[in-house]
Amino acid sequence: MNNEQIFERLSALYDKLNIDHTAGSQENAQLKAFSSGISLLQEQFDEYFKQIFPDTAEGLGLAYYCELLDVDYSLEEQERRDEIIYRLSEDYRKLDCSLLKEQIEGLGEGFSYSCNNFTITIDGSISGKEYLLKKINSIIERFISPFTVVNFAGDGADFDYWDSLDYFFEDYDSLGLRFELLDTLKL
Repeated sequence: MNNEQIFERLSALYDKLNIDHTAGSQENAQLKAFSSGISLLQEQFDEYFKQIFPDTAEGLGLAYYCELLDVDYSLEEQERRDEIIYRLSEDYRKLDCSLLKEQIEGLGEGFSYSCNNFTITIDGSISGKEYLLKKINSIIERFISPFTVVNFAGDGADFDYWDSLDYFFEDYDSLGLRFELLDTLKL
């Protein structure tokens, strides 16, 4: 819909409301301004809508897909697009958890994980090893899909436990772990 069509539709609404908007009036000027603004918004929404789909995404939209799916941005545009479409169409059942297992078990003796219906439970005591919490957050961010629920296999650390550590609020915040996740820690 172009600017003129938008102006005509708004004029029809003014007519139905018995609002005078003759040429040169303040109301007519407002209608033209509204039409221009709506037209600009429509163009922006059309551009955003185009960026949502990998077949039509360009520039920043394509760059975001490349970052999300770890596609080499130095490829030609069509090659990037093809790689993005390929990666989005992969069957999730082909995902390999060996890297996740390696990372979790690399935290130290006693660390393991289990997975059931997109819920991952990390088992292992962090008592005396609080320094591992940042590493655990890094593993979660890098190796676990966003739609997966993550918990620890514990009853959680209570306030007395956290208070016994030399942590300030910014220290807890810098861990990057959600508090509901910290509440399931195994001590």
